Amino acid sequence: MSIFQSGFVRFAAALVATTLSAVCVHAEILNIQGAAGNTIPVYWERVEGATATVILLSGGDGEVRFRGSESKPRGNNFLIRSYDLFLNHKVNVALMGTNIPLTFEERAKDSHLADLATIANTARGLSPVPVWLVGTSRGTVSAALAAIKYSDKKVFDGVVLTSALVSWKKPYAIGRQNIEKITMPVLVYMHEDDACEWCQFHEAKGLIGKFKNAPVQAFMGVRGGTPEGNPCHASHNHGFMGMEEKAVSDEPSSFDSTSARMPSTKSS
Repeated sequence: MSIFQSGFVRFAAALVATTLSAVCVHAEILNIQGAAGNTIPVYWERVEGATATVILLSGGDGEVRFRGSESKPRGNNFLIRSYDLFLNHKVNVALMGTNIPLTFEERAKDSHLADLATIANTARGLSPVPVWLVGTSRGTVSAALAAIKYSDKKVFDGVVLTSALVSWKKPYAIGRQNIEKITMPVLVYMHEDDACEWCQFHEAKGLIGKFKNAPVQAFMGVRGGTPEGNPCHASHNHGFMGMEEKAVSDEPSSFDSTSARMPSTKSS
């Protein structure tokens, strides 16, 4: 799924892959002024030689806790527990916290999407590299809606949807959104054995071809891991349990730029 840096972003945004030895330059909690007048905590960590920044959007209610005086993010969500792996791949991390539960309705509000734009602009001011939205599960609702809203405003450089919420039974499912309006590169990254009924592999694969105005759209399916517990929770295949490093460092193996489709979902 690197996706974010050494793979998909390298192809779509011409970023240069680097070594895996990240050196932390700066880590802090940014208190972003929200569009609704609230203050949004954002964990921000910058690395030397960064080639991209990812704004990580966790699933569920979007809650992110910060650990004591160190202020390190904590939580079992795939993106929360894996944030340091992005740093190891020379990618800056902005991990959005929240002071209210992010229901589907909250994720669809203009104020929430404006907050994501503010985070992107703040991150770009701190490190002038491409900024990608990366959502997982319910976080893909936020990511896709923000990509739609700001497609023509050059706020984000691309979007990655992991364990995408695709069931038409759910409000704001990715396929129910106006994804044809997205004008930035898109990668959909799924576990082939995701057993969560709202995030089925075959439905997610059907999204490719529908991002009609994306300059690049790609799909990747992977297998493996050590799943346990609830199939819709982060400890199962839905959360890439036991294969976090692969999920962060994976990349699409081939791409047909004529049809704008991934002809293969081979994973290396």
